[in-house]
Amino acid sequence: MYLALRYRRKGRARESMGRFSRRRLLAGVVVGGGLAVGGCSPLGGEGPARPVTQEIVVWLRDQNDDARRVFADRIVPSIERLAPGLRLRIEWKSWDGRVLDAAVGGGEGSPDVFQFGYADAVGLAAGGGVTDLTSRWAGWGAGGDFVAACRAAVWWQGAMVGVPTGCAPWTVFWRRDLLEEIGVQDTPTTWEETLEVARQAKMIENGVLRREGMNPPTADEVLSLFMSVSGRPVVVGGRSQLNSADGRMVLRYVIDRWQASQDETMRLSLADTAGPPLLAGARVGQYGNAAGTLRHFVTTAPELMSLVEVGTPPVPGGTDYKPNAPGLSAPVALTYTDSIAMTAATRAPDMAWEAIRQLASPEVLAMYAETLFVTPPRRSATGRGYTLENGQAELGGGGGGGGGGAPKFPGLAEFRAAIEKRLALLLVGRLNIEEVLMEIETEQNEALRARGFTGDIVPVGGIRG
Repeated sequence: MYLALRYRRKGRARESMGRFSRRRLLAGVVVGGGLAVGGCSPLGGEGPARPVTQEIVVWLRDQNDDARRVFADRIVPSIERLAPGLRLRIEWKSWDGRVLDAAVGGGEGSPDVFQFGYADAVGLAAGGGVTDLTSRWAGWGAGGDFVAACRAAVWWQGAMVGVPTGCAPWTVFWRRDLLEEIGVQDTPTTWEETLEVARQAKMIENGVLRREGMNPPTADEVLSLFMSVSGRPVVVGGRSQLNSADGRMVLRYVIDRWQASQDETMRLSLADTAGPPLLAGARVGQYGNAAGTLRHFVTTAPELMSLVEVGTPPVPGGTDYKPNAPGLSAPVALTYTDSIAMTAATRAPDMAWEAIRQLASPEVLAMYAETLFVTPPRRSATGRGYTLENGQAELGGGGGGGGGGAPKFPGLAEFRAAIEKRLALLLVGRLNIEEVLMEIETEQNEALRARGFTGDIVPVGGIRG
């Protein structure tokens, strides 16, 4: 979601959106008690906004039709009933750097409130285009209700640049029926167990790979594994730490895990299938988040949803993969968070803050999270309805334990790309581990140096939240 609000005078027309027809939302069941239809009390009991005569223009990240409909049919009308005089006009935008630049530019057409991604707090805090919300957050008194791993995304060097709106813990998802088919009763918890499951699950027919144990590794997985085995940041003193004994162990493991899932052709993954491999039964387990993984099941094959299990990220077990400091090894489920911020150039800071509070109320967050298959960032938005379905209860606990804020720092895209673009070459043996780590370190350090970053990347609350 990319969300921005702009102050306008009363009288401008509000966008009209279609009816929201999703079954659960039509039933009117909303986590935390539901939005008031008659307009007697504010969302989440936050206190009504004082009567105003302004229209607020809202930019939302255009992700799916369900999100559009729930805002048009339930969220916007309810907020307007609860805050007399307040008018919200929704505009749906594509999420890219140009939208973010426009949000903080302060020129004609710039918004009052907008949404940003999990790694953007660094640039926003340093750029001076947003308001430090630390004092408003403290006066609100709701901070303790937000999950620590999600809350970490909005803080940078003592400044709070936003309020979380949705979280996506990155962890392992398994097909329980396929595990049972190969005789596995308990989901793997160590690297060695995961390799064995991948070997057993692999199915080759007539020399063709029909089913793989797990998906090829990604940069997100490499970062998660490094933090789980090392218990330390990926950047210390402005330099990458991946070219280390722990980094070598991680790369050796991802090679072995991938090879255990493949046939002799060593293709990177399965041939194209009619649907996502995990849904189609062509894959037994994979790293991912609910927004991408569970969405396919809920929208395409809900009858299979009961067969999906949210697993705990595996850690070194001490045989083939023995960590240098066993006491530090523990699961890490990196949590990717979207948040909303207030621009420094806003002409209506009090109204913008009231809009943020209402949009971040437990009821609104629960409804919006359901349309995107993410996890509400507030504890009071959980405990019933959607948050107990589709593995959300396990995800809300940090993906089976160890939830931590995803790293955020200048040059994140370049930092991740340095890993991603070498993984395929590593897996098929065109580069060895030492070469890969040296190239990754060089490129990552150059990216950090180009941004002038000299500090440590330590998630607020520690590596594991």
